[in-house]
Amino acid sequence: MRRVAWIIVLLVAATVWCWLLPPFHVISLRQHRLTEQQTVFDGAAFARNFWDQKLIPSSAAAMDATALAAALAKDYPAAQKQFGHSPGFSSTTSFFIKGSGRITAVEKDTVHIALEGVTNAPDILLPTGLIFGNVVRDASGLLNASDFPNSQDFNAIAAGLNHIVETDVLPALRAQAAVGKTIRFAGGVERDEDTKTDPWTVVPVKIDWP
Repeated sequence: MRRVAWIIVLLVAATVWCWLLPPFHVISLRQHRLTEQQTVFDGAAFARNFWDQKLIPSSAAAMDATALAAALAKDYPAAQKQFGHSPGFSSTTSFFIKGSGRITAVEKDTVHIALEGVTNAPDILLPTGLIFGNVVRDASGLLNASDFPNSQDFNAIAAGLNHIVETDVLPALRAQAAVGKTIRFAGGVERDEDTKTDPWTVVPVKIDWP
């Protein structure tokens, strides 16, 4: 009898424990799939919304390329701190710039631009092939890595923005670029203190033909 009593006590205790702290939860397959869909980060969709709602509207306020070149030449650390963005532990600084100039050469994967009305300005190279890196994501300073739960999500945004540049911006640039033509651009450029010389490779997010 004593043994039976102990078994009953243990069963009651186990029942109470499982009721207070259930070892598992039963949910429907439909609810499970819905939860998964809600938790998976869609980098491409986020990138498109960011592009349309924030990045392109902010391009009007991008820093003039010649003004940035002058500021970097005068005091690189000060200009870097005031105008640049360096997410994480990157050794380079990204800047969001705009400018206008004359096309001096059109190569297979690059359009060369001489900035208008200034001397000793850096030559600008606009890439027209595949886009890699994070400059489009980082240059505006509108996105902060700490706002995202993991680096994969943040990197997915960069990939999504690069894809938009490749599909929305570069086809028209390749089709219309011609030597002697005037062009206006806005985009991101990466610089570091050890590579102050030109040219500047600017990944364009917006192109206009005056």
